[in-house]
Amino acid sequence: MSTYLGWSFCPFTHKSCRPLFALMLSLPLLFASSLQAQLVSHVYPAAVGEPQSTLFKVAVGGQSSPVYLASVGSLTGPMLNRELVGKASFTSFDIKGPVQVSVTYAKPIQQVKILPASNVELSVSGNQVTFTMSKASQLTLEINGDWNNSLHLFANPFETNIPSPADPNVLYFGPGIHFVQSMNVKSGQTVYLAEGAILYWRLTPGQTSGALFNLIGSNIVLRGRGIIDSSLVPQIPNGDLIYASVNGLTVEGVTLRDAANWTFHINTSRNVQVSNIKVFGWRLNSDGTDVDSSQNVTIANSFYRTYDDLVAIKTDNTVGSATNVTVKGCVLWNEKGHALTVGSELKQAANDILFTDSYVIHDKGHDALLAVFDGDSGVVSDVTFENLQVEESMRLISLYVGLTAWSSSSNRGKINDVIFRNIIAPVPSRTGPNLDLEGFSSLNGVDNISFENVTVGGLPLQLNEVQQNQFVGGLMVTPRRRH
Repeated sequence: MSTYLGWSFCPFTHKSCRPLFALMLSLPLLFASSLQAQLVSHVYPAAVGEPQSTLFKVAVGGQSSPVYLASVGSLTGPMLNRELVGKASFTSFDIKGPVQVSVTYAKPIQQVKILPASNVELSVSGNQVTFTMSKASQLTLEINGDWNNSLHLFANPFETNIPSPADPNVLYFGPGIHFVQSMNVKSGQTVYLAEGAILYWRLTPGQTSGALFNLIGSNIVLRGRGIIDSSLVPQIPNGDLIYASVNGLTVEGVTLRDAANWTFHINTSRNVQVSNIKVFGWRLNSDGTDVDSSQNVTIANSFYRTYDDLVAIKTDNTVGSATNVTVKGCVLWNEKGHALTVGSELKQAANDILFTDSYVIHDKGHDALLAVFDGDSGVVSDVTFENLQVEESMRLISLYVGLTAWSSSSNRGKINDVIFRNIIAPVPSRTGPNLDLEGFSSLNGVDNISFENVTVGGLPLQLNEVQQNQFVGGLMVTPRRRH
């Protein structure tokens, strides 16, 4: 064995080359960091030709995420003129672990608010806000007090089991803009919108009513990360973005924008799972989701900002109750009507209904935020509103039996066994009755109503703060304020 004792030169030890050496050592770390960011987050391709926000730019894990626009009806007055609406911004992406999100605003930043209120730490530098999102969720960012033209950040879970476009039972829409006409989806079929896909609905020649997607049958799926839009369609009768009469329906992940009528009508359906949908509507009657004469329905982890009721449970049919309906884990922005409601079209029974674990980030409406509104002959029973955090309220709660503008039954119904539990809300900002119960007659009353651990303006609700007429019975408010 020989040993070489002579002088050798290692270029990376020379002081003039040390920066290069440091860079080469850092490259694997940079690559690993980039790979990690890609593993925990994923942004979608921008749809070519789709307008993007001029107010906001968003980066997720260092990658640019396209920011689109949605018309919103937060401005005053009947929103009949498209020129009067505001423009909210929104972006969607996938995450499965903590990831840094950077938002660049087009103007100097004086104030930042994030909703739902949380422990998210915001770092502001110049016109940029940086924070960490750790899990799939829906956050809203308001800068300089501009709540109307806000930014909505939709962090989705990573998709699994993506269907194949070659599957004959799959209606597959890839990235890009698609102009589509009304279509019928049958039993066993899947509608899939890939990330970066935007569907614009156009009416067929002579079409004056009807929905874009008619889901009729059993075991139907509508899912993906794309956007469905009907801004090119005037308001027409039954002009829902999605109409469903299905036994075994799954709807997941999509964004629904600017419905010409109700956004998503679940009618005479059973065994329905809705999760992680995002809904924007600015036009009158643009309800978010209406569950109508349907059973075994769950709506979970979804976002709503519409210019009418957000989620409404109805029985607007001559047969079929609304039974075993759960709405949970939702973020709600109420522009005009009710946020969570049973009614007002109630021709049949509605029972076993649960609204839970949800957050109201804004209320700009003129109706009660949480309501049971029985305008027909149906009997409403076993309804629970619980674990609700309310950031803003105009009118908080109303239970009502009587005539409404939508009544079609000659007889009146009644309301029994409603619980409001673990609700935190500010003092309602509208003058007049803000927690009111009103029955119609001794036979059509409001009975057995319980308020448990309801806090308004930081104080426990008191019995004398609930207004009631002579047709209300069995009202309980606990706990009482200690003197």
